[in-house]
Amino acid sequence: MSSSAWSVKRSLWRFADDGGAGVALVHTHRFSAPVKLSGFELPRCWDSTGNERFLRSLRLMVIAPGGSEWNEVWSNEDLPARAPSTIRFQIIPALAARLEAWRIHPPARQPRASSLREDTVEPLSILDGNSAHGIFRWITEPMEDAARSSVIVPWQATVLPEIEIVPPSPGVAVFRHGDSVVMDNGWLRIGCSLERPRLTHLGWDQLGAGRQLDNLLASPEFPGSTMRHWTAGNGPVVVTPLWRSAPSRVSADKIQASGSRVTWKKVHLADGIALDASFALSSTSLEIELTLSVSNELIAVDAEAWRLNWNLQRTLVSHLAEIHQPFVNGRRGRCRFPAILHAPNYGSVRVEVETGDPTRNFLIVDSNLAACQSWCGIEVGVEPLANGDVRLQRGDHHIRLTLRRCEVVPAGAADLPAVRRSWASGFAFQPEGVGMSCTAVHSLAWFQMHQFADHARATDGPSGELMRSLTRYTLELGLRGAPGYGSQHWGFADTDSSISIAAGVLAEDAPAGWAETIWPRLREAGQRIRASQREGLVTCTAYTGNRGERRWSTNWWDTICFGHQDAYANALAWRGLKMLARVASRLGDRTEADACANAAAQLKQAYWPAFRHPESGLVSGWRSADGELHDYSFLFINGIAVYGLVPHNSKIALVHRIEEERMKTGFSSARFGLPGNLRPIPAAECARGHGDEDGFGRFQNGGITACMAYHWVRAMGMTGCAGVRGIEDELLAGFEDRLFGCGINDYSEFRCRDGVPCGIVGMLTDQFYVLLAILQNRGMVPPLLLE
Repeated sequence: MSSSAWSVKRSLWRFADDGGAGVALVHTHRFSAPVKLSGFELPRCWDSTGNERFLRSLRLMVIAPGGSEWNEVWSNEDLPARAPSTIRFQIIPALAARLEAWRIHPPARQPRASSLREDTVEPLSILDGNSAHGIFRWITEPMEDAARSSVIVPWQATVLPEIEIVPPSPGVAVFRHGDSVVMDNGWLRIGCSLERPRLTHLGWDQLGAGRQLDNLLASPEFPGSTMRHWTAGNGPVVVTPLWRSAPSRVSADKIQASGSRVTWKKVHLADGIALDASFALSSTSLEIELTLSVSNELIAVDAEAWRLNWNLQRTLVSHLAEIHQPFVNGRRGRCRFPAILHAPNYGSVRVEVETGDPTRNFLIVDSNLAACQSWCGIEVGVEPLANGDVRLQRGDHHIRLTLRRCEVVPAGAADLPAVRRSWASGFAFQPEGVGMSCTAVHSLAWFQMHQFADHARATDGPSGELMRSLTRYTLELGLRGAPGYGSQHWGFADTDSSISIAAGVLAEDAPAGWAETIWPRLREAGQRIRASQREGLVTCTAYTGNRGERRWSTNWWDTICFGHQDAYANALAWRGLKMLARVASRLGDRTEADACANAAAQLKQAYWPAFRHPESGLVSGWRSADGELHDYSFLFINGIAVYGLVPHNSKIALVHRIEEERMKTGFSSARFGLPGNLRPIPAAECARGHGDEDGFGRFQNGGITACMAYHWVRAMGMTGCAGVRGIEDELLAGFEDRLFGCGINDYSEFRCRDGVPCGIVGMLTDQFYVLLAILQNRGMVPPLLLE
């Protein structure tokens, strides 16, 4: 039989000593009771050739019943490429199991003409338990009752008496709701269960306008949730290798509610481990005190004294914090304090440690996209080990944290409510993944690096310093070949340029020596851009862009078949080459500086003649290998070209021509965003699986979105177009009305003209880049760093 216990996926790319990228995936499972483990079932997956298995080297580690150490019990260093999906071995008693897998093939390939989706399966999805290519599962049988009862001690259910609540602290309202005490200070609301150690509600509102009434925590009641995927959330998590739920009830003498403080005392978690937990709300902050009492030293898979489980169907909470322990067995989600928790449409809170050993207290982060949840856990008094586990030593381990409202905005945006709540949504940092993410729970899109850097450059104060640090961390991973959407082997033509721009922007105020450290790999990116130039223009050989080919795209707008010579990718390359020349000059590499400057000049000279459509006078989306220009009145492409690639005497006429067409074609409102294109793109020029069903006005073929809207809004501002202020006001109203940054599976990152969602995710960080254009147009932040 297959175990039905809840499991945790942790996955990671590990770098070899030579700096090259290899992959290590780790799947860790804590069984709800000791089991007889006899095998596992792998999902179908492909490697770089499109038909062999990614996983070729496997190792199985287990913790035996009654033990605390990991032991290797099975391995295969050369699994056949076409190995069976089901792998069996002799029965092994286990409390916990960890499967470690390596991809031995280099992460490089040339796209195939068919089955593109299968050919580009992300290796990080293989062991997550819910892949589109099948599921991973352990093959187990239960142990005998005697063995099970020797480990599991059932919790004693007791009837909870009424608890009297004394008057609360000033500025805080306290009331009973069901079996919870609810405390609200006007911008943060917290609910504490009086049945067991659990938070039943946590929500905040940056502006104190009532949005704290929305519960950001996951619970058994939220849509789509099942008990299989619900942790006892937002409550204590067992610190032994064996996963157990928190007690279903605790006795009244263990619960204290006084004023605006709720305390659980000496809650038994496991043999020799008890927890004291206290949550107190004042008018300005939430105070959390946790004390973990450990009788005997032990090694733990996870040691979170408390966990906050977020409901991703409400909003995508980001964990913005410095990484503590990268590249170690999936524990890249371990972060240092302080941390910023940001919820799109709600704002940010800063979590700081007031008392406690900073070398022993951490925030550990992970996510389960299939369950629509992500979470952060507070580790108290742990010693991180080299393999990612932790050691808990004997004694009492204490931490006191505070949550306070935190501004993550440019200094000039204090009077714009939508910007205050949503600016930080442009930084969806994913500590357990690969850094800045396109959604906070998906992988990073490497061709967005320039957006993160531009956004971070405009952010003021200590929060801005943290955002720039996290973006630099992400950039370093990208230069080393870490995985993500838009990696070189995907065939995208804008990745190297985006990374080059980001490096140039971030080098401006980077720590001493940072630019010198990254320069060798950054120089390689510039050399790849120049090597791809044909007659001055960046030219992609992976995709021809010919009508009817129906393959993937060479840029961010990925379901439209941009190919060969891509106007957007070339515009990004122009800025990237100029930024590379700037960095090279500062570092004294005159040869590279001159080469990049000359390549940028050649690109600019060739751009307008190559992409200007002779009939419309607009910049076409791409010139395919057969010489055809593909012009569908792309707003974002004409917008980015206005920066410096359209002749000065043509800029104003170009902007007015598109604005007139936008009004005539019924896209006059910007409340939901702007369309990428104003004229229908035929299905023959959309990637397979798109275009036929979508039709015009849906998704990336005329769908309305804030994604890529930066370029057009900024172009209107740069040319002095009279209608730009109205567009900005409509966009800001849309942000204020929570039309952007919605929850996962909301599908609202693109909308039809009537507002009906037609996207595929729900939120993309690209949506918030347009806020930068609005602030630049209004003189609140400096313009883009171009040269």
